[in-house]
Amino acid sequence: ALFRMESKPGVLHNVRLFDGLTKKNPIALLKAKLSVVLYKGTIAILNRKLNQWQNGTINQNYKIVGNKFLLSYNNVDISMEGKAASLDTIFIDQSNQQVLAKFHKRVSSLFWRNKYDIQILSDKFPDQLYFLGVAARDHTNKKIHSG
Repeated sequence: ALFRMESKPGVLHNVRLFDGLTKKNPIALLKAKLSVVLYKGTIAILNRKLNQWQNGTINQNYKIVGNKFLLSYNNVDISMEGKAASLDTIFIDQSNQQVLAKFHKRVSSLFWRNKYDIQILSDKFPDQLYFLGVAARDHTNKKIHSG
């Protein structure tokens, strides 16, 4: 699947995900909530079979070193974790500890636009969920490195 992600600059982080290269109708949304320190946001993913939006949340958990977020979607908690100075991010279903997906950020991303190698290991959740999670993580990393 090919997705196009669009983020607009502003006080709050807002991301729209489109199917393919089109900008016609978004299929997933991420909207940050105003938060002083840790990232908090809402997720909405279009279920095409039902033609309904399904909602969830994403919250950054405090971690001294590295990244940890908790995504809640379809009444399941999913952790998204990355170790400090690591280019890898994993998504784990907290109900059974199953690894759902892995992202590896390419080294070239340190100098240019972010590019990833993605491995989705389960079809339990829509692929869009993982992309929105990584967008939130990248946003918080960008804030840390830019001050």
